[in-house]
Amino acid sequence: MDDWRLTGRVVDRDGRPVEEATVAIVDGPGEWADLAVVTAADGAFGFSSLSEGTFRLSALSPRGGRGEGWFRSSRSPSEDGVLVVTT
Repeated sequence: MDDWRLTGRVVDRDGRPVEEATVAIVDGPGEWADLAVVTAADGAFGFSSLSEGTFRLSALSPRGGRGEGWFRSSRSPSEDGVLVVTT
């Protein structure tokens, strides 16, 4: 583990933030088993203390919408990704 992190936002198909979506790491380098977070009101989420590399994330909205995507960890908090959930 290192000081790499992964940040982003969960949005719906119209680009609106999805609050209280559960975002989990489902594949990637290093140890990450059972890592999941819940999005803030603006759809933001973040993971810290990760290894360098690319991670597959899965999101589940409170209304049952799902989304998945690949994200690269970074040492810079300004490199956010966007994960879109669909119903």
